[in-house]
Amino acid sequence: ADGDPARRLFPDASRVGERQILLPSLSPDGRRLAFTTDRPGQWHVAVVDLTSGEEFLVGRGCEPFWVLDGKAVLWISSRKTRERTGILAYFVEDRRVVTVQDDDAPWGHEYFPWADQESHLLLWSACPPGQHAHEWSNYQIFLRRGLEAPPVRLSRDTFTNRWPKWYPVTP
Repeated sequence: ADGDPARRLFPDASRVGERQILLPSLSPDGRRLAFTTDRPGQWHVAVVDLTSGEEFLVGRGCEPFWVLDGKAVLWISSRKTRERTGILAYFVEDRRVVTVQDDDAPWGHEYFPWADQESHLLLWSACPPGQHAHEWSNYQIFLRRGLEAPPVRLSRDTFTNRWPKWYPVTP
C-alpha cells in the first residue's frame, strides 16, 4: 500500500500451516492486519502486528473491519449474542471487547458491517431468525451514526441486501 516492494506478511510457514486466511483488512496506519482464519478449527478473527509479527486471536466470528482510525476492529461475533450474531469491537491497545450492535429478533442476525471513518456511520445488514444464506435470506440494511445512536432501518423490501456501503455526495 505504501509503494514498497511486496513482502510476505506471514514469513514463518509453520505459523500459517493449513489454515485459511480470508477477508484481510489493513489498519489505516498500515501497522496491523486483521483477518478471518479457521484456526483453531472454527472461524475466528485475528490480528497480526506487521512490525513485530505478533499475532493474536480477537474472537470467534468473521468479517473484521478497522474503525476509530485503527484503534479498534469491528467483527461479526458468533458468541454470546442474542440472535446468533452481533457486531463487536476489539480495542487493540488494551484488548478490550465492547458490544456495538446486538439486537434480538426480528432483525438480530447482524452481518456485513461497514463503517465510514470520517462521518462515524456504521452500516450493516441483518436478517430474521432461521435465515443465514447469503443468496436468498431477507437481509435488510441498518445504519447508526456513532456507537451510541439508535439503529435506523434503511431498507424495507424482500431482497437480500448485503455488503452495504456509504458513498457521500460531494458538492
